[in-house]
Amino acid sequence: MKKHNDQPIGDIIKQLMTANKWNDKVNEVRLLQCWEELLGKTIARYTKHINLRNKKLYVEVNSAPLKNELVYSRQKMIEIINTKFGEGTVVDIVIK
Repeated sequence: MKKHNDQPIGDIIKQLMTANKWNDKVNEVRLLQCWEELLGKTIARYTKHINLRNKKLYVEVNSAPLKNELVYSRQKMIEIINTKFGEGTVVDIVIK
């Protein structure tokens, strides 16, 4: 008797991504694509580099006043990002 191993393709892809630890990289790419949409044109214009590593988002900006403002609004940014990408995507933000 032939054994069937039917699974939805979406579940297989999720298992593959989890097993190979690709979720962070995929979330980083998705975050880069909609950074302006999430946080606005002004922040996007002064953002030089974004990196997501171990659920920590590293953001490099080239404006001291904006850096100061972002440091104070870190929790709000985490909420916005996690609302879009799912709870636990980002647990901390480091502003450089």
